[in-house]
Amino acid sequence: MRSVFLVIMAITLLGLASCEHGQSKKEPQINLREANFQKAKGGKYYGGTFIYTEDYIPNDLFPHDVKDVITYRVTAQIFDGLVRFNPATLEIEPALAKKWEISEDGKTYTFHLRTDAKFHKTGKQITANDVAYCLKLLATKHPNNSLFSSTIKDVIKGATDYYEGKAQDIEGIKVVNDSTLVIELEHPYQLFLQIMAGPAGFVFPQEAVAQDENGYYLKEVIGSGPFIVENLSDSLLVLTKNPDYYLTDDVGNKLPFLDKVIVKREKDRDVVINKFLAGEVDMVYRLSTDEIISILENSPSKDLKYVDQRSPEMSTQMYVLNTAKTPFNDEALRKALAYMIDREDIYNRVLMGEAQSPARFGIVPPVFPEYHNNELEGYSYNEEEAKKWLEQAQTKPDTLELMINEGDPIHMHVALAVHEYLKKFGIHLNIDVVSRQEWLERLQKGEFQMARLGWVADFPHPASFLSIFYGSGVPDNPTEPSFPNVSRFKDATFDELYIKGLYATSEEEAYKHLLEAEKIVIKRVPAIFLWYEENYRILQPYVKDMFKNPMEYRDFRFVYFDKTLYEKTQKAYSNKRSKSES
Repeated sequence: MRSVFLVIMAITLLGLASCEHGQSKKEPQINLREANFQKAKGGKYYGGTFIYTEDYIPNDLFPHDVKDVITYRVTAQIFDGLVRFNPATLEIEPALAKKWEISEDGKTYTFHLRTDAKFHKTGKQITANDVAYCLKLLATKHPNNSLFSSTIKDVIKGATDYYEGKAQDIEGIKVVNDSTLVIELEHPYQLFLQIMAGPAGFVFPQEAVAQDENGYYLKEVIGSGPFIVENLSDSLLVLTKNPDYYLTDDVGNKLPFLDKVIVKREKDRDVVINKFLAGEVDMVYRLSTDEIISILENSPSKDLKYVDQRSPEMSTQMYVLNTAKTPFNDEALRKALAYMIDREDIYNRVLMGEAQSPARFGIVPPVFPEYHNNELEGYSYNEEEAKKWLEQAQTKPDTLELMINEGDPIHMHVALAVHEYLKKFGIHLNIDVVSRQEWLERLQKGEFQMARLGWVADFPHPASFLSIFYGSGVPDNPTEPSFPNVSRFKDATFDELYIKGLYATSEEEAYKHLLEAEKIVIKRVPAIFLWYEENYRILQPYVKDMFKNPMEYRDFRFVYFDKTLYEKTQKAYSNKRSKSES
């Protein structure tokens, strides 16, 4: 079991848990949830509140400063862009743009906007000028802009000159009329629509934007997506149905179906599981095999089974190394460390096989069929190689620092295992557990030696993973923030290959260049890749059309509760409560 992996782990985690929660676990308390259902077409229903938990509640929902997957999942319910991902297939589909044309040379996109899309609360119709404003703000240099360098830098014609203050406007953005927007690119870019489907393409009104010494931000969170922010605090986020949402499903039902989506903060997974078994939340995820078995064995009744969803993820866990300062500006030391860590042991003994596989190759997980990075040779535990490279290293530290964020206890389990590996080579590992907010800030500011990082694809393509090593956006001043390249890795050949991959005119050509770029990452070791994720998710029996995909991209537009199953499930929970009370 994970919790008894090592005695030292158990003691450490017990201490952390007692400090964080200060109370013993209790049996699930059954709280029945009422819902007012209205029948929709195709056997579906309107109504209900979907409740789930996260380790933390993001307090900054400004799209251009989205830096983590939890914030991405939330903002995707609030904001729309010109296009969106289909949650079942991850293919691009229309959103604010009802259609578009691409020129023969692949450089000019003409978007035709819907005329029935409105901003939340104000009811103002969204026009091409609103989209143009948001793109220009994305190309504006300020501290709260984390996305420019990894999205439209050197992509939209003139965007980089505008960002650097060399131009008064962006040459490649032209508003033809209220419903027509033309975007011209520097080069053909097959991933442009995928970039526009994420936070970089989200649209918000200029009236909601304010500015202070930290840059631009949203003084009021207003989008045009399926849900509206009703309440936001450190412990709770309440989203309510947007009654003016413009999209319908394939049988003509006005979206969304749910009345509300509520996200609650809860760091303790045992508490979350108890709440799920009590019917207080509708989804649990990031589960171990033992937890899955236990939950499925405790379904509400024989006829009401929890829904088990499982799939490989576009996600890689790693230890990122700060290559801009000692000791990890020494490539030989980085290679030595790569050989010291036993990924197979982590996968088998620490994770208990609860992942897709050890990271035997590079950063890109093996979920892209035609991207053959399984042919690349990564690192595995090798004592002789570790000693050889450690001997060649100019820096031979007695102690190294590892920063991990609080939340999932598995990261402490892994860190303690790495502590034991390094001890064999005379190196002590200090493990610094910090809040998620501090972790994000220190990553960007370069205030770490080595840090845990889990990278989930922003879009379904290998380039999303390799983007975190692209050096063009890394500031020369080490005190300035760097994101997403928090390792501050720079390699001119890698950058050249990465750009060739981005601007390739075919998938085959793109993959060829990106594989060569990934070889450089493996050789130069800006990060230690540990394992590729596999995600497990369990839903209440009545939850329908909560589509699963490798990005864990969530779209609550289509989710609905089956009225009959909901009522039966609530009755089953009521019976469970009665038995526990008798």
